[in-house]
Amino acid sequence: MHASIRLGAQRLWIVVGAMLLADPVAGSVPRAPGTPAVQVEVQVEREQVRVEPDGRTVTYREPVRNASPGDVLVYTIRAENVGDRPALHTNVEDPVPDGTVLDPTSVSTTRASVSASLDGGKSWQAFPASLQVRQDDGTVREVPAPAESYTHLRWTFRDPLGPGEEREVLFKVRIQ
Repeated sequence: MHASIRLGAQRLWIVVGAMLLADPVAGSVPRAPGTPAVQVEVQVEREQVRVEPDGRTVTYREPVRNASPGDVLVYTIRAENVGDRPALHTNVEDPVPDGTVLDPTSVSTTRASVSASLDGGKSWQAFPASLQVRQDDGTVREVPAPAESYTHLRWTFRDPLGPGEEREVLFKVRIQ
């Protein structure tokens, strides 16, 4: 079975094939026996840097209580198959939050193929994304997409998410 997970600011819907499995806003995760059921947890932390007395720089994360322009936020998304069958071709999508800019170097790619959208999730391309720019002479050149142009990210797990198995993906943004 296929699992597709879309994250957003208000609601999270987990879909396996065409069957809706969960609306965590409502609470429970109904599922039929013999199916995968993917639950997702999103954690947001602020990345901080401090200089130790010996001069070493230490980077750490803390829960976000207040955030200001310039702060770096780390979004960690954990997907766990709480069902009793493997979830195949699991997709996890998340928008880049409004008022932030993606750090493209921070997007995790371990055990997943990553796609990006530059148009609000209408179209997707392999990550890192690129744009076609028309030159003065009329030719078209492909250039890396600017960090501020990313609107959504999608991870597709390369192998099945087994029963009881959990995977984690992450990305960082800077508040404008």
